[in-house]
Amino acid sequence: MDVTVLIRCYNQEQYLYDCVRRLDGHKYVILPDYPNLGKCARLNAAIRKVDTEWIAFNDADDMSTIERFDYLPLLAGIDLLYSDYLSLDKTGTTYIKSRKFDRELLKRKNYIPFSTIIVRTEIARQCSFNIDVGGNGEDWLWINSVADITQRFTYIPFVTMIYRNHKPPYGRIPVYRKIKRILWQNKVRSIINART
Repeated sequence: MDVTVLIRCYNQEQYLYDCVRRLDGHKYVILPDYPNLGKCARLNAAIRKVDTEWIAFNDADDMSTIERFDYLPLLAGIDLLYSDYLSLDKTGTTYIKSRKFDRELLKRKNYIPFSTIIVRTEIARQCSFNIDVGGNGEDWLWINSVADITQRFTYIPFVTMIYRNHKPPYGRIPVYRKIKRILWQNKVRSIINART
């Protein structure tokens, strides 16, 4: 399946190499910050230019897991795929965030991690990012606008994205052991599911 990864980059150039090398050779477009043009306008313009069937999203400081694009064959018959992600907080603990699709809950709470989304391009083009919303609110509004068009969302209960905190505890070995254990559990679950 053809996919283009749109990478938002705002003062995160130092992370781009790690971000891009984890995209498993898929086509990508880096959306740098331009004066007087916010991330919403950049995303809206980039979505209009994508020539592949699917769009995935990344921020420059996020890192895809090796397995992220292994789930592309599951896209037949759905419009949006999302998954869990791993985050490192300031204390060095890790957590996973997401859940099965629930339209009513999505109206009240953003539980779909934006950087894990892979969406059908024709659906993405019918929605636009709201330029007037600040913070991460525009991601949530955009996901809700997609859900207004289609509810063919599929949740994959595996970690496909690592959110890199800007002050991560990279020197703490126990954190990396936790990450490796969680990713290994993903792999084991994938193998078991494939056999059943």
